Amino acid sequence: LPTRLGCITDACDGVEDLSDVSDSAYGIFALTAATGDSTYADAASSSARYQLEHMAVAGQPGLFWNMLNKSEGGRPLTGIAQPFRSQIEGSLFLQAYQHTKDEALLAGFIAQADATVGYQDELGLWMLWTPNEISTGYLHPRYNLWYAFSLVDAYDTTHNASYLDAAVRTARFYATSVQQPDGTIWYKT
Repeated sequence: LPTRLGCITDACDGVEDLSDVSDSAYGIFALTAATGDSTYADAASSSARYQLEHMAVAGQPGLFWNMLNKSEGGRPLTGIAQPFRSQIEGSLFLQAYQHTKDEALLAGFIAQADATVGYQDELGLWMLWTPNEISTGYLHPRYNLWYAFSLVDAYDTTHNASYLDAAVRTARFYATSVQQPDGTIWYKT
């Protein structure tokens, strides 16, 4: 169950990467749909609201600190390189909006989508955001796809073609440069 800090896992004892919550959003909301028990979607929606209200990067619409320091009262952990990103993976804010009808969550999701498109590089990746590593060229094999998938959700919600174009750019890069002919995508890419 969520704590007042929006964490829904026991990993929130010290420092929590809130993308752990976002990454699991599809499954959490699907669990509520399958069981009719709103406890799961309520917990994820609580986390979304906390992130929207307390983790936004000042002056950077759509960007959120991704590390929460529970030992300091739930403040964002800001002392690391590139500690923020759009946190759009899993479309947490969109799904929380669909569950609660809280318009602020929908506005937050659209701001995330805009920031995600704005920070995408020419290859269709987000190399400036962890867990990608621009200095070494390492790209997390799933991370970029999660962001692209959420941009498809943004397109389905708004019909803004820039979201779909960005998602397609990522898919093309993976199809031509990352995925092996047999479909394999190596973890160390």
